[in-house]
Amino acid sequence: MPSAATIVQDIVNGSITETGNYPKDGGILLDYDHSKPHCLRAGYGFFKCEFAGSKVHFTSKQKVLQVEGSFAEFDVDKSVFAVMDHNCKISASGFFSGCEWQIYRVKPALYYGVHVPRSLDKPDKWTDLMAAYAHTAGWTLLAAYPSRGAIQTKGETVWFVSQLFPNLRIDTVRFVKSPVTTIGGEADEFGGIKMGTATTVPSRIVRTASYSVNV
Repeated sequence: MPSAATIVQDIVNGSITETGNYPKDGGILLDYDHSKPHCLRAGYGFFKCEFAGSKVHFTSKQKVLQVEGSFAEFDVDKSVFAVMDHNCKISASGFFSGCEWQIYRVKPALYYGVHVPRSLDKPDKWTDLMAAYAHTAGWTLLAAYPSRGAIQTKGETVWFVSQLFPNLRIDTVRFVKSPVTTIGGEADEFGGIKMGTATTVPSRIVRTASYSVNV
């Protein structure tokens, strides 16, 4: 059975092959600008990892004792950070399609995983703004992992999950999820698919890349 204690390794070695819920709704969302001129904000939900066979759910939780991680939402024109510390050891974010996942040491025993957007017309705009703000704030960039080039087929998405091992390292996995697809089904008189006859194939983890950085 997969374990939240080693969730990155469980994804890499194939013990976890699917992801389910994520805490976009129902979590504690902090929607204030951390640095308006640099378009950086907190916008995350807390979660607990819950497992069903080979699937992991990032289930929204609001009670501190139930929290295992934090999930950074995607924002098209802001970098969004999620907390990682000795109590909240996992930081995750999904729906990358060219964006970058960055890990910063904010102060001793406090780290941020940051989902940094990248646009087609100005791909370095947000990474440059993020770097400028981090320098001013005194943060240390420990790692920057791109999603650009990781997607091979239409409909795939990239996720990152980072896990803190206190006073040791942060392990990260980048994984690609296949799209949800619908197969076949019985045709109706109008050439469509009759309701209830099609087979839906859920999204699965199809490729992974793992990284590690000392803290």
